[in-house]
This record gives sequence, C-alpha cells and structure tokens, in this order.
Amino acid sequence: MFNHKLATIAFVSTVGSLWCTVSFAQDPPPAAPPSQPPSGSEPAPAPTVPAGGQTTIVVQPPSTTTTSTSTWTPFGPLPPGGHDPDKGLPSSSREAGSSGFDLGTGGGTASVHGGANSSYLISGQSVSVPLFHYVRRGDTLWDLCDRYYSNPWSWPRVWSYNPQIENPHWIYPGDRVRLREGDEGKASQALNGNGFVSRRGVVSEGTIFLRNLGYIEDGKREVWGELVGSPDDQMLLTEENDVYIQMKDDHTDVRIGQELQVFAPERKPEAGTARGQVVDIKGTVKVTSWDPKTKVARAKITEALDVIERGNLLGPVGRRFDVVPPAQNTKDVWGKVSGGVNPREVLGQYHVVLIDKGSEDGLRPGNRLFVIRKGDPWRKTLQNGKFSAHRMRYQLYKAEVDDAKETGSGRNYPEEVIAEIRVLRSRPHSSTCLVTQSEYELEPGDTVVARRGY
Repeated sequence: MFNHKLATIAFVSTVGSLWCTVSFAQDPPPAAPPSQPPSGSEPAPAPTVPAGGQTTIVVQPPSTTTTSTSTWTPFGPLPPGGHDPDKGLPSSSREAGSSGFDLGTGGGTASVHGGANSSYLISGQSVSVPLFHYVRRGDTLWDLCDRYYSNPWSWPRVWSYNPQIENPHWIYPGDRVRLREGDEGKASQALNGNGFVSRRGVVSEGTIFLRNLGYIEDGKREVWGELVGSPDDQMLLTEENDVYIQMKDDHTDVRIGQELQVFAPERKPEAGTARGQVVDIKGTVKVTSWDPKTKVARAKITEALDVIERGNLLGPVGRRFDVVPPAQNTKDVWGKVSGGVNPREVLGQYHVVLIDKGSEDGLRPGNRLFVIRKGDPWRKTLQNGKFSAHRMRYQLYKAEVDDAKETGSGRNYPEEVIAEIRVLRSRPHSSTCLVTQSEYELEPGDTVVARRGY
C-alpha cells in the first residue's frame, strides 16, 4: 500500500574529519541510462550503489595553513616590519632620531672573493673597505659594520681596532673610526687567539697619549689665538668644517700646514702653587692660509673630539708624552701633588699627575720623585668629627662612652714613602709626571721630594 522510506544516520567523529553513515531501507533506484560522452574522450565510469542501499559520505573540514616568518637574534625575535617602538610613549620618551640600531636585520648571503686587508668581490661588485670612517650624525658601530661588511655582528672586532672608544654605544660626529687593520698598524697591532686586535699594542710602548685633556701653565704664552668664525652656516662645528682664527700679536709665526689644538678651560689644580689650568681638548685644526696683515688664519678641522664652537682657544697643547729613562736628580726639590689630569680624588699607579715644581726648580724629564706622607692618616679623618673615635665601656648596669686617647699630632713620626713618580715634561713652574709605583692611594696635596743623586 505505502512505500515506507526510512533512513538511519550514524555520526562517527575522529580527529581532523567527520564521518557520516546513511542507511536506506528501500529498493535501489533504477539505473539511469549512461550519458553520451563528448566525441574524442573516454566514457566516464558510472557510479554503482550496492544492493542493500548503504552509502558512506566522508566530509573533510577545510584545511587552513598560516605561514609566518620571524627573525631571531641572541636577544629574542625582532618585531615585524612597520613596528613603531615609540607607539604609546609620551613625547619626552620617544627617540629623537631614527637610528634603527636594534631593529635593522642587516646581513645577507653572498660569495666573497679576495685577500686579507684588500679589495674583495661580493655578488659581482668590487668593494673596498676604507681604513677609516669619519662619524656622522646617526652612525653606530652596528650600522657601519652592516654597511661595509654586510654583517652588523662584526662590531666587536671593529671596536677592538679603536682603543680610543671607551663605550661602543657612544660615538660622536667627527670621531675617526678604524674599520680594518691598515698597513701602518701592522707593526703595533697584534692579533690574539680570538682574532681581535690587542688594544694594548695600539700605542707604542713607552708612550702616553692624552685624548681629550691637557695642561697649560702660561695662558699668555701657550694660548695662540681664538676661533672667531666659520664660512659654514652652523653653530656647532666638527670635522671638515673651515674656521677663522684670530691670532694674538705675539704669535704671528704661523705656518701653512701647522696643526694647533682647539681647547676650552676646564679647571685649576686642586692643591699646591701651580699656576696653570687643565684644559678640555676639543679637536685639532690645520692652517690652510694666513694673512699676516690682519693676523687672521683660515684652518680646517681635522679632528673633533667634541663639538667645536666659536670662542674656543687654540694653541700647541701637549698630548703625547714619551716615558724617558730615569735621569739622576741634581738637587733636592720639595713640592706638592697639585692633582691629576683627570678629576679624581684619589690617584694610583699609571695615573698622570701634576706637581707644582718645574724646570726653574731644577727638574727635567726623567727625574724621579718620592711621594711621602707623615703622621697618622686615620687621625686626619677625625678632623670633621670624633664620632668614629668613640668607644663603648660596658659595666654591670650601665654603659659609658669613652673617646680614643689623643696620642699626638704625628709631627715626629718618620716619613713613609707611599709612591714614586717620574717627570714626563717639565715647565718653568710645574711638571707632568707618571705614577710608576704606588703602595697607597695618592691625594692632591701630598708631599713630593726629589733626592739629590737619586
């Protein structure tokens, strides 16, 4: 009477796919006549349904594939392109420029052909790494290594070529950065086991070089002129800028090609009777033209240790000192340690110090002096209060405070030698010395003595 059609559906779920089983309780449908295939093609096989009416349908979920690329460094992954590190920061915390020191990936893959310290070939181009690079605004050692070597991670090697750079994160416009070992540096630069240049061998043995500090005794004699102007329309001057120098009347023996230091007064000596002052060396200029009528010289800045400004002074400030062999003292000389070239409260071995005696007092390069101290140094620390000299005396039910017993001023105590210094350069009324040995720390105001015959 009625044709009942029943279907049973069973769902079976597995990871990654869904199976659906359908069972029909009816006769199979009549077979449809085969369709005529297009001419020239093979007929497609007709699907068959087994008797009993069971069909299995497999439903596959759509697969999704996500591809992401990350660049990893020893400090973690780099942010994606277009990342703004200043987003969400107040204006006072944002970067002033666009250095990209930590965000540049740099590097690359290429074939390199060439010899050591010579031109080489990269990807079909001949590239020559210069011996020096003059720093411009925005430069970093990371960027320089990426530019010249295509490997920013080479910055420790370049840093090892430049002992004058104390902190690799701070290089300044005008600084001269050595990029490779040059021919003139082979004799003094030795590679250690790790392939880095030994920083101790850059300055020849027996030589002391002061980078940005110097000392002048007589401002009238050692200050030759003043930087008064520049043809360049900028306030802060640096390397390769041209400048105008107004020379003093008593310093007109200027020669074309002569180099003078640019400096500014820094401070006076802390102790003693030295008349000079420590100066902050800004850089070096080379005279390119000289007009004896107007006493105006034109010069080019060849070295910039700091920004150079109009009003800076110029003169032949000594920066390089040779440690000469010891020379016998011809007379007894007593003086004081005026201080150090660098502003330090305590001084020690291999520091450069100033004393208030010079050539007119009988000193010359090579003379050796003793630094002596007399008395009880601990007693001298009590001059600002005797709290540290208090002692507690305990009894059964109370405690009393006693002061340390006064044992004298120490004037009759013997002299103690605490250090030895050697004269590097003597001026009429002061000398620059090197601390060659030190048992205790030196302080400005300590007594120095040159013994006759030593």
